[in-house]
Formats: sequence, structure tokens, C-alpha cells
Amino acid sequence: MARIRPKIAEIKAAGFEVTAKRTITEHIR
Repeated sequence: MARIRPKIAEIKAAGFEVTAKRTITEHIR
């Protein structure tokens, strides 16, 4: 379980970055 948690955190962080970039690009448009 301890090994899986860091990976999930990384995936969530990456997903959050992608969504943030998408929202920023949409606002610029």
C-alpha cells in the first residue's frame, strides 16, 4: 500500500497540472 500511494500522488499532481494548463489556455483564448 505504501508503494502505491506515491504513484497515485504523482498521477494526481500531473493531472492537476494538465487541467490547470488547459484552463489557463482557455482563458487566454
